[in-house]
Amino acid sequence: LTREMNDYSRNLMYEKAAEARDKIASIKKMSEKQKVTGYGNKNIDVIGTSKMDKKIYVSVLSIKNGKLLNNEKYKFDDIGDEEENDILLDFIKQFYSLRTDIPSQILIRYDIEDLELLENWLSEKSGDKVKIKVVKKGENDSLLKMAEKNAVDLINMLPVNRGKPLNKLFG
Repeated sequence: LTREMNDYSRNLMYEKAAEARDKIASIKKMSEKQKVTGYGNKNIDVIGTSKMDKKIYVSVLSIKNGKLLNNEKYKFDDIGDEEENDILLDFIKQFYSLRTDIPSQILIRYDIEDLELLENWLSEKSGDKVKIKVVKKGENDSLLKMAEKNAVDLINMLPVNRGKPLNKLFG
């Protein structure tokens, strides 16, 4: 994006350069480590989704010791008519099968099948109890809305991880 902004500027395309500059600023702001109040020393992953047409965008906010440390973004094409809760279940299985650092709590929006079985698998994998909490409202709703907003923002913003090898879930 920086190169693109400079190219626009050299070619006297100042409006395009300003748009690229604003995207760069937004990306930097989203990637900064942010303090998340009210979560103390908890380790939490917040998984937000946004479905549009035959694509789904996923944002995983990782909170470690009360600080927002990471925002991983994924885009999956050609998901067909699958419901978000089914896609979320597949995503969680694949995402955490590749991880060794599994948080004690995972926040999601949709009820998913075999929640207890999934929690047991994650707990066994991590060596500590893992709780998946389906958030409809309340104290965790603002965090989940932030992850969902990030997923919506992916529709208009780059770069997006192509979900490797996670994109194999839907293809």
